[in-house]
Amino acid sequence: MEISRSRQTLSRVATETAVLPAVSGLKDSKLIVLRSALELFAHRGFAGTSIRDIAELAGMKSASLYSHYKSKEQILAALIKIGHEELLRRLRQAVMASPPDPVQRLRAIIRAHVRLHTEFSMLAVVVNHELHALSGDYVSGALALRNQAAELLIDIIVQGQKEGVFRLSHDPLLAASAIGAMGLRVAEWYSSDHRLSVSEIEEAYADFGCQIVGAEVPGG
Repeated sequence: MEISRSRQTLSRVATETAVLPAVSGLKDSKLIVLRSALELFAHRGFAGTSIRDIAELAGMKSASLYSHYKSKEQILAALIKIGHEELLRRLRQAVMASPPDPVQRLRAIIRAHVRLHTEFSMLAVVVNHELHALSGDYVSGALALRNQAAELLIDIIVQGQKEGVFRLSHDPLLAASAIGAMGLRVAEWYSSDHRLSVSEIEEAYADFGCQIVGAEVPGG
């Protein structure tokens, strides 16, 4: 689902549309609010966006918006939850569909991570740049989902170390952090008119990930 880019120039993301994964159980009016907030948060940041701004872009009055979400933070929390849940779903799916070989699993999870950051670039940027704005249960729930996703990658790296196919002399957590951070940056520069296809970017990043853990790169 997407909404056209607004008047302002994007500063933290190259994509031109605010896209959300399919979300079941949400009314169209709530989705409009979420997509509008996503675009504004990506343009201006959470702190630089008001409820009035969101309501205006969504084509409703502020009072009507409050009937859907109690606060700006609740809107951000909903977006961050959607982003983390979609990430975790895709990473789990990639691992389950991959052969048990740790190299193949590593490449599969990196490809899934990178693809999500190309398909939902604006959401990824907001999730990662604005997480600090959440408080209490909102942030603890988001961090729990993020930690589950990180554990999937760490477990693969540990498996590869034990089987001797990853020649990694550093803490697996550091390798996982480097691989994760590398993928996160894709959301900031990727756009649909990039000269490389998503598949080409995925494979390149899978090669980079193999190099980080000391695994053999196919054709290398």
